[in-house]
Amino acid sequence: MQKVVDARGLSCPMPVVATKKALEALKEGELEVLVDNEVARDNVIRYASSSGYKAKSERKSAGYAVSITKKMNVTTNGAQGLFAQNQKKPVVFLIKSKLFGDGDPELGRILMRSFLFTLQESDNPIKAIIFMNSAVHLTLADSEVLGTLSNLEKSGTEILSCGTCLDFYGIKDRLAIGSITNMYTAVDHLTRQGVKTITI
Repeated sequence: MQKVVDARGLSCPMPVVATKKALEALKEGELEVLVDNEVARDNVIRYASSSGYKAKSERKSAGYAVSITKKMNVTTNGAQGLFAQNQKKPVVFLIKSKLFGDGDPELGRILMRSFLFTLQESDNPIKAIIFMNSAVHLTLADSEVLGTLSNLEKSGTEILSCGTCLDFYGIKDRLAIGSITNMYTAVDHLTRQGVKTITI
């Protein structure tokens, strides 16, 4: 019996996350992923292909159906990115803004929420996330990503907020997750041997 994942109406990155979880639970067979737009279709196909699975799509009245074949006797090459299970080098993220990228603030807010949510789905160990400048607002009690950061912390990720930044904005008393750090500790995390660092 073919397993079906209905990802219609889900925003990025949820169609890929749902596909990943369904494939992990599927020993062998066909997985059909239903999506309602071309971007989601392409993202699901790209993930399946990069993980070593065969994928194809067809147009349906409500969007697209992506069919993915998983065989037990085929060794997949594993995704070569965030969801790769064969990468064990710990990663430290430095986040410098409460918004992801430049441009429209509302889009930046949506993208940051999506980015942090996707991080918690990573198989790669995330050693720490360091929040600097306006990014410290993401660790406050009223932050919309507090639940995601809590999940990351429970999985072993250190959540570190810049003390100087919290003082500058006058919000230290509103810190709701993780601990306060300083520039020395931040630099030590970012330059430690055997750690991959990524700046956002």
